[in-house]
Amino acid sequence: MLTPHFTLDEFVTTSTGLPNVPNEMHKRHIRFVAGCLEHARQALNKPIYINSAFRSKEVNAAVGGSPSSLHLLALAVDISIRNIKYTEMPKFLRALLDTDPYELYPISHQALHVSWHPQKRNIINETFD
Repeated sequence: MLTPHFTLDEFVTTSTGLPNVPNEMHKRHIRFVAGCLEHARQALNKPIYINSAFRSKEVNAAVGGSPSSLHLLALAVDISIRNIKYTEMPKFLRALLDTDPYELYPISHQALHVSWHPQKRNIINETFD
């Protein structure tokens, strides 16, 4: 277990059938991201489901990811929160923003892309329509 609620398998599972094995740097990044998500999960008190996290170059290409995607560095995650009320989203976002994500935007009504990059300015799109 990386945290009380997240495992390494959640961060490396892929449906592509391609190898998706993180190196030691990726594992350090995964532990960092897991800690950030754990903080937000505890604030919300609801499960956070990982849809996509670390991607090897092969996996990233297979899913049509950008060649510069932070998923390749294990510093991006696509997550979903089931049965979250719109009114609960600000509490979750505040907890997540405490971890200083670089980019945060909705993928769907209950899914978000979140990435961390220490050398870039934060880009936050809080439009959930």
